[in-house]
Amino acid sequence: MPNLRELRSRIKSVESTSRVTNALQMIAAAKMKKAQDKVLDGRSYGEKLNSILSNFYLSNREIFNSEDAKGDKNLIILVTPDRGLCGALVSNILKSASNYFENDNSDKEIVVIGKKGNSYISRTTDNEPAFYQVSDMPTFDEVSDMTKFIIEKYSSGEFSEINIIYSEFISTAVQKAKIKKLMPIQIDEDLEEKVSSEFLFDINAISKILPHRYPFLLIDRILDMKPGESLSAIKNVSVSEPFFQGHFPNQPVMPGVLIIEAMAQAGSFMLLHTVPDPEKKLMYFTGIEKSKFRRQVLPGDQILFKIDLLKLRLGTCKLHGIAYVDDNVVAEATFITTIGDRKE
Repeated sequence: MPNLRELRSRIKSVESTSRVTNALQMIAAAKMKKAQDKVLDGRSYGEKLNSILSNFYLSNREIFNSEDAKGDKNLIILVTPDRGLCGALVSNILKSASNYFENDNSDKEIVVIGKKGNSYISRTTDNEPAFYQVSDMPTFDEVSDMTKFIIEKYSSGEFSEINIIYSEFISTAVQKAKIKKLMPIQIDEDLEEKVSSEFLFDINAISKILPHRYPFLLIDRILDMKPGESLSAIKNVSVSEPFFQGHFPNQPVMPGVLIIEAMAQAGSFMLLHTVPDPEKKLMYFTGIEKSKFRRQVLPGDQILFKIDLLKLRLGTCKLHGIAYVDDNVVAEATFITTIGDRKE
C-alpha cells in the first residue's frame, strides 16, 4: 500500500496533468474559434457577391443565356483536406464525388485541391488530375495559378460547364458535402422577388436617368433604393472639383447649396423610377425647408446621402434628405420637387 508521501505525489501529478490538459483545451478552442470566424466572415462576402450577381442577372439575362458554342467537356473542381482524422469530413466529400462521377457520363477534366482528393482520384479513376495545394489560410498568390488555368480553359470554349465539389460549413460539428455549378452562372429564379427592390447603379446608369452632366452631376453611385420610398447614394469629393477653385482658395470647402443640390439629384433619381419613361422626365426644385449645415465637407470626404419620400401627390413630391461623412451629419433639408417633361 502506498504511503502518504506517494499518495501526495500522485495527487500533485494528476493536478499538474489536469492543468496542462485544460491549457491545451483552451488553445484548441481558441484555434477553432478563429477558424470558425474566418469561415463565417467569408460567408457574408459570398452572400453579398451572390446578391450582386442576382441583380446583374435580372437586368442582363441575355448575357447569361448566351448560346455561344462551347465544348462538351465538364470541368470538376474537387476540394478536400490534406489530412484525415477529422471525422466523416473526407469520406463524405469523396462519397459525393464518387456518386457524381458514376452519374456523369460526359467527358471530364478534374482539378483537385488537397492531398486526400488527389490520392482518391489517382487511385479510382484513369483521369490525371491537375493538383493544387494551398495552405489552411490560402493567399491570392496560392490560388492565382489555379484560377488562371480554369478561366483560360473555360474562356477558350473547351468546357461547357464547371462544377465544384466541396464541404459546406454548417457548424464546427457539421459540414455537409455539396456540389455546385459555377459556370454557366445559374441564379435561382426565386431570388427575383427578394432582390427586385434592391438596386446598384453606377455613374453610367445614373446618367441615363438624370439630365445633369459634369461638372454638375453630383451623384457618383446609388447604393440601394426602394422606388417611391427611400434611397442611399454617395458622392466622392475630389480636390479637383471645379468649385474648389473659388470656394475658397487655399481653404477648399464644398458649398452647402451643392450638398442640397446633390440631395435633390438623389431624390430625383428615386422618384423618376416611379413614372413611365423616366428618361423623358425632369424634376424641378419648388421649395426648400428646414435646411441645416452642421459640418464642413472637405476634399477627400465621401458623402453618404439618405433620402426618404414624405409625400407624393399629383406629381409634386416632398422629400427629406440627410448627408453624412463618416457617420456624422453634415447637412439635412426637406425639399419639394415637381415632375415635368424634358425637352427633346
